[in-house]
Amino acid sequence: MPDILTEFTNAGFMFKLDSSQIVVTPASALTPTQRAFIKANKAQIIKLLSHKRPVINFKLHNNQGGTCLGAFGDSTQTIIDELNLRYGERLLYAIQ
Repeated sequence: MPDILTEFTNAGFMFKLDSSQIVVTPASALTPTQRAFIKANKAQIIKLLSHKRPVINFKLHNNQGGTCLGAFGDSTQTIIDELNLRYGERLLYAIQ
């Protein structure tokens, strides 16, 4: 199911929950087929959106850095491990 949201987000859509309602932006860009798909899979999408995605702030030795938003279902440690693999010794710190 995370792949379903990934397809939408790769197409430029953002999802969030407002109480038990799924909010998709830009809603005006959704096709009738996409709207029907979201409606048919509402319960599963709400379940996915209700889980937190890990957010890790990191800094490199050269004062560069940023924020890494993990995928649905990723653990914080998974994201930190990926940052370590990517940046190695250049990674100064990574915090949640």
